[in-house]
Amino acid sequence: MKMFPDGHFVLLNSIVDSAGSSGGVTAVAFDSVEELLWTGNAEGHVTSYHGSALTKYTSFQMLDDEVRAFWFSDAGVLALGRNALKLCSRQGMPILSYNFLFEDMQFECLVLNPLLQNVLVLGGFQPTVIMFGLEVAEIVVLVESDCVVMKSTEKMLITGHSNGNICLRNPLNFSLLQELNAHSGSLSDFVIRGSHLVTCGFSQRDEDYSCDPFLVLHDLRTVSAIAPVNVLVQPSFLRFIPSDTDSVLVFGEFQIVNIGSVSDDYIYKIETQGTHCTAVDVSPSGQVIALADESGCLHVFVNRAEPIFVENARPLLMPDPMDISIPIGFDDVDTPLSAVPLPMTGVSSLSEWPAEFSKRTFRRQLPIPQEVLKAMKTTEFVGYAPNVLGMRRNQVSYHLKPPSTEHGGSDLTNENSFSRDENVQKIPEHYRKCRKEYKNYHHIPAMANVRSPDLGNMMMGLEAPLRNSYVNSMLLALYWVVPLRNTLLSHLCSRQFCLSCELSFLFSMLNRNPVDFSCNSNNFIRSFRTLPEAFALGLVLNDKVDMPKENDDYKSLIQNFCRFILRHINSELKDERLLVKPKPKIQPDHLAIQVKVATPNSELSASVEAIETTTPKAEIDSTRQHFIAKDECQHESSALATSSSDITDTTGGIDFLFTMSLENITRCRCGVESAHHPGSSFVCTLSYPSHVLESTEAVTFETILENSLCLEQNTHAWCQKCLKFEVAKHYKRIQSLPDVLCINCNIDSDKVKQFWIAQQTYLNPETVEVDVAEKEFAEFLCSSNRETDPVNVDFVLDEESMDVENTWLPLHMTVRRLQDGRVVVARKRIANSSSPEPEAKDYILSSVITCIETNNSGHLVTCVNLPCNTDRQWFLINETHVKQISHKDAIKFDVNWKTPCVLFYSRLDLEKRHHVEVQNPIDERVFFQENVATPVSSGSSMGCSSQMNQIEPPRYLPKRGDLVAMDAEFVTLNLEEAEVRSDGRKLTLKPSLLLAARVTCIYGSGPLKGTPIFDNYIITREHISDYQTKFSGIKPGDLDPTTSNKNTLVAMKTVYLKLRYFVDNGIKFVGHGLQNDFKVPPEQTVDTVELFRLPRRRLISLRFLAWFFLNIRIQSNTHDSAEDAHSALVLYERYKEMTENKQNNFHNILNNLYLRGQQLHWTIPNRRATQFKLCPMYKI
Repeated sequence: MKMFPDGHFVLLNSIVDSAGSSGGVTAVAFDSVEELLWTGNAEGHVTSYHGSALTKYTSFQMLDDEVRAFWFSDAGVLALGRNALKLCSRQGMPILSYNFLFEDMQFECLVLNPLLQNVLVLGGFQPTVIMFGLEVAEIVVLVESDCVVMKSTEKMLITGHSNGNICLRNPLNFSLLQELNAHSGSLSDFVIRGSHLVTCGFSQRDEDYSCDPFLVLHDLRTVSAIAPVNVLVQPSFLRFIPSDTDSVLVFGEFQIVNIGSVSDDYIYKIETQGTHCTAVDVSPSGQVIALADESGCLHVFVNRAEPIFVENARPLLMPDPMDISIPIGFDDVDTPLSAVPLPMTGVSSLSEWPAEFSKRTFRRQLPIPQEVLKAMKTTEFVGYAPNVLGMRRNQVSYHLKPPSTEHGGSDLTNENSFSRDENVQKIPEHYRKCRKEYKNYHHIPAMANVRSPDLGNMMMGLEAPLRNSYVNSMLLALYWVVPLRNTLLSHLCSRQFCLSCELSFLFSMLNRNPVDFSCNSNNFIRSFRTLPEAFALGLVLNDKVDMPKENDDYKSLIQNFCRFILRHINSELKDERLLVKPKPKIQPDHLAIQVKVATPNSELSASVEAIETTTPKAEIDSTRQHFIAKDECQHESSALATSSSDITDTTGGIDFLFTMSLENITRCRCGVESAHHPGSSFVCTLSYPSHVLESTEAVTFETILENSLCLEQNTHAWCQKCLKFEVAKHYKRIQSLPDVLCINCNIDSDKVKQFWIAQQTYLNPETVEVDVAEKEFAEFLCSSNRETDPVNVDFVLDEESMDVENTWLPLHMTVRRLQDGRVVVARKRIANSSSPEPEAKDYILSSVITCIETNNSGHLVTCVNLPCNTDRQWFLINETHVKQISHKDAIKFDVNWKTPCVLFYSRLDLEKRHHVEVQNPIDERVFFQENVATPVSSGSSMGCSSQMNQIEPPRYLPKRGDLVAMDAEFVTLNLEEAEVRSDGRKLTLKPSLLLAARVTCIYGSGPLKGTPIFDNYIITREHISDYQTKFSGIKPGDLDPTTSNKNTLVAMKTVYLKLRYFVDNGIKFVGHGLQNDFKVPPEQTVDTVELFRLPRRRLISLRFLAWFFLNIRIQSNTHDSAEDAHSALVLYERYKEMTENKQNNFHNILNNLYLRGQQLHWTIPNRRATQFKLCPMYKI
């Protein structure tokens, strides 16, 4: 997130501490482990606030008197009082408490001893300094000295005393090393950064103390004073900004002083209502400043729009959901006895009747439905009929009946029990939750086949095996925004976890349209889980098997995710620092490009060698010069791009599609308007005023949308004329409309649900003219499109779209912006003069994300409106199931089970207005450029040493049609969730998630055949349930960059880019069981497990094939991907020799193979065989 201009801090919020006291807030500190801000007051009460929204997290009593200071550890938070200290968990559970029994104890400060583990140094106005051991919970060392301020470095302690002196001390015995005379009176505060020591204090004048209006600087290298720095406020507290080495925060008012350049000072006004600041602190990230005053107010300043307290904060521990037991009615006959826990007494229950007093009864058979009887045909005495009702085999639905009087029951019915069964019946089958048997998932994305031209075949969904797969509905909706899709397909950057890159990879798979397998978004979710802002917003769900799923509010989740993903993608696309731009294609066919390792400035150097002797020398020199002069080429290509008016520039993010420019205006009751603040929004959230919800008249969707776009609400704001806070009206005005209007329906309460039900009920024949106007609007669109482009008509009328049945949600609408910033929404084109209105935009409903709710759980589906031939068709995407539906089915909602969440309205000419050309950014640079082939540009932030990132590039890259032997090893992230059916079959409900740990590719042809192209281990910081060392050869610690001894440790993204380059360039892969490693187009795979297999017979292991055909033993102890890839390549060569030799009958060879395998039970005999050792230069 970008900082505010010039790094200025602005007031984010001023709140009154929830546990305020008469003495105000006495201590403020940012947590160093979690995203929390802690405050303590004069009565010993502490409160924690989460995030920049300052949401109260915990509040509890910690001490008996005022809190003087805080200290944080992984275990909890420690508070220092006047004569006591106490350690508690962040939830308030006490861990350690200690009271000091000395007289006149006045603790003021504490630091952790830098040389003694778990030892705190406590100081104050008392004449003793105490070293306290946390592990033994007792005083370790007691030193006679006062200390009002204390800091520490890596090797020494710095103490400030009441006489104005500062002492440098040995942390082991508190002995004095050096003493500095800072102020003649007393010391107020000091800070230390590197070799600079900055102090503020008081000077003694005529038996009185006056505050020094300057800062005293000392150089610890020479232990001498430097020229003082004058300040504009009376300094009381000093703090360094962690992100700026020279800027010091001076607190009296609030001033930023640059000790290197005094001309850059800034001063800020703090509204403390005349009270003094009592405590200050700066967050470890340097983005937030917190100040507290005597009145109990907390003031928070930030230097960016979305600040964080601490980098890589630990997720907060939230309270467990309350176990609320549902009472069972006395006349409830549907709840089984097993729902009530009974004590184990060892005595038989009264319900255990003897067999002689029981009679077995069966359910009465239901009559045959009339639909079946009408379609039935009879042959002799046997009748048969087609399954017109779509019933499943051996399954008959029945309705529960109330207890009848013959069983002694009453005529009363339990409406709740019956409504539950009816609710299941009325949900159409294509909307219900898919129950699919999954296979194990591998974290290498699939490479799919080429798209089919048929629209029905190119539609595709995403599997949802994880709880966080709720994002699939939004990803599919974004995929069908064609300009956004093309923009992301051209994106590539060097971030390890980039959502835009993951979307580009996912959209590429969907573009290729895999017909033999389905896709999933697990890699996107894996990157999504690493974002701290996603955790803070509550968008990341826990994927534990035993985690309840009934409480997942998918409506709120998908709407919050919509706001998050659009802004996050926009910020990633705008960040050009790590962007990898597509390389211009200027290489002739008769030239070979030999690429060298990139220079540190990430520029690709190359040399061109002529391999065709018939090529004229002048042409070769011209091509070489053209390739080397990269800057000129890029300049020319960019000039050519800008000259084309049909291609949209996407370097500025996705503002050209989704951004709606706003102007925020605040007007006081006195009539004075404050300054107009510009803003922008990607999503419009529908607002339902109370008078609208309580109205008994029909309200159109257009009215709701108008009020939401130009939202007006009352707020408290400062008035410059009234000179006080007054009730003011805050309203928004639209400056520009987006080309894709994203709307959150915000149906979050029962009142809003009833409003949607009522509005759809109010539709009656009197409102038919609204639909007639919609028909006229559609006719206008068709006529105008035929006039402008008679070939590509975006919208053509059909009988279904001309249906006059009323729909509350419009299929298409026109939004017109007025001069004052307000908008008018109508279903028909607004009447105007002869020329069309430039501020009016015509929209069509392109996507709808809907939440399908049942009594137990819910899920999300996506409806998309796509052009097909000369018509537009609606498709429902429910996980992997795709079904064509009518427009009425897409926009009619029974909010009791079908609730709209997000709507996408796109301009009719969206693709014509924004023609984004797709440029594949994945080229040979992924093997050579450091900023593409490494997790980060330097490797330090991932904890990788520079040696790990210095991977030797390949000597040359395979060309189209060349062979590459490939194998991968996997580790298990989580175990599978399965159930065993009554017929004994195992149904996998939640598959085990496998993560690629090692990928090896070997040259399969050419002069370097048999040598590795790359052999990479993949970094992971996720918890691994099973390393599968026996089958993968991966040991604990091999994938951790801090402990691994593998010098080829790279990020998952790096390996994917290399494999993707091979797939895009038509390389053929050779391997054994490639469908278990990753998925590629069938024409680019040579799988030895299929080559050496008879139809409808078992698959044979690579180990057995290598022993049988090659007389070598592999996988003796563990699997090795390099050994397996090499063995598969040798087997393929052996296969070609056997099939090309006409004297061999390959079918008989396979029969002998299966016969020998059955005799040995598919195990290798324990006799001596030739040992196979893989050599880097092994030749086949």
